[in-house]
Amino acid sequence: MTSPSQQTVPQETLSVPIRPDVGMYAAFTRLNYKPWYAIAEFVDNALQSFLASKGRLAKAGTKKLTVEIRLESDTMRIYDNACGIALSEMSRAFAPAQPPTDRTGLSEFGLGMKAAACWFANQWVVRTSALGDPFEREVAFNVAEIVAQGTEELIVNQRPAASIHHFTVLELTELRVQPKSRTVSKIREHLASIYRQFLRRGDLEIRFVTPSTSESLTYSEPDILTLPYFRTPDADPVIWHKDIEMDVGEGQRVWGWAGLLATASTTRAGFAVFRRDRLIEGSADETWRPQRIFKTPNRYTYQRLVGELHVEGFSVSHTKDGIQWGTEEEAIQDLLHDEIDSKPLCLIQQAEGHRVRKRVHKTKPSFGQSAVDTTGDALTKRAQPIIQDQIAHPAEDPQTEPSIEQPEMISAERIVEIRPHDDHRIWRFAIQIIRDRSKDWYSCDPPTKLPSTGINQEIWRVVIQLNLDHPFSECFINDCEAIMTPIVRIVAGLALAETTSREAGTRHAGRVRRHFNKLLRHALSREGEQ
Repeated sequence: MTSPSQQTVPQETLSVPIRPDVGMYAAFTRLNYKPWYAIAEFVDNALQSFLASKGRLAKAGTKKLTVEIRLESDTMRIYDNACGIALSEMSRAFAPAQPPTDRTGLSEFGLGMKAAACWFANQWVVRTSALGDPFEREVAFNVAEIVAQGTEELIVNQRPAASIHHFTVLELTELRVQPKSRTVSKIREHLASIYRQFLRRGDLEIRFVTPSTSESLTYSEPDILTLPYFRTPDADPVIWHKDIEMDVGEGQRVWGWAGLLATASTTRAGFAVFRRDRLIEGSADETWRPQRIFKTPNRYTYQRLVGELHVEGFSVSHTKDGIQWGTEEEAIQDLLHDEIDSKPLCLIQQAEGHRVRKRVHKTKPSFGQSAVDTTGDALTKRAQPIIQDQIAHPAEDPQTEPSIEQPEMISAERIVEIRPHDDHRIWRFAIQIIRDRSKDWYSCDPPTKLPSTGINQEIWRVVIQLNLDHPFSECFINDCEAIMTPIVRIVAGLALAETTSREAGTRHAGRVRRHFNKLLRHALSREGEQ
């Protein structure tokens, strides 16, 4: 990325008012942002500047907006090659709650950049050069000092620059919110989702740079189901995709498309809702799923129905992460449900009726070979000393194992009761998905007797845990919910087998689990040798 020249030139200072209420800046730090929506505020400003001056920029040789987001340990830097901030716009750009004259674009509240920057960082600096302006200007912003001193004007440093330059650089330091590895991945995924319309058209390129990676974001399009209607399996295949058009009345309109995923996915299914081509609700794995249409997570519609909806005549939340549907939300959902399931392409009926019975290994003889090879490599290179130690020093099964302590975070849980002898004894299994770097990948408590409230009733509790913050999970699961069901079932099966083995009198029933966890952590948690 080539930035404007940093050569030393004479500087001139002026000031820009930031009234009416600088105390608002302190309130911005307490907003309920998610990192990707906060960063989207910066992209919105750049995109609006680009779209408003697209003709002028094209004449200057810039036909695509480039936004570079560079994230380091305690610094975030956002660069764009849009039209820059003109001097006449400086006061509005930095004063809170000063909306632009034209509110029909992506910047409409006059809060976005200021609110998001204050939420992210204690200090931030904006450096900009507007197309056709012979000056480059810089404004520094210290939230704590401005609030403490009641500052009503900011110093603007300016220096001569070529009038053909046009850019804005926002640098945030002393970050209050420091995205880590998993959050960084989600930021990339969400930004690609939010701006997919502009990425598709080629109007926008978003480059995301960290100390270890550099990439231009792309949106992965969903694969749509192409099969006959489930009631007529011998008929011609149908592409399960249809256009949506709904006039809600009073200037409100909803349009777009709906379809069925070729492969069921609880993370990809659902609707993305756009306003002015910018996604507002339903980004990435947080899709919009009104219960009137999608029902419950165990329904096939919840896992297959997908779509993109555009709205007109509706307001958005000030953080641009939700549509204000108003009092007609249920009526709109009813209309949408009927439109989606109307003839001749009844998407909900097909979603509920279609069943997959696919045996991949029959059509692909080498299915699974890569997994076998990488596992064999891992065992060859790292497992031998662990196996030798386990054979030479077999640990005795302790008389009593410590109970599983409360983990740092339980992200999912289900309680299941089983009567092993069909009598007064009850096994109460707590199946938990946890995030705790100190724990094993798979844990299982020996049964613990609980106080009983019934006559002649014994309740024995068994806690089963699958740890998403374990190195094995980070390498192979990596927040991919699509593979969670088979993994959770394997863990539940292992735990039940261990519990029944204990019940049957097997000695050292937990030894396999402990050996398994050690091998998993030290030998099998890397995806092959690099």
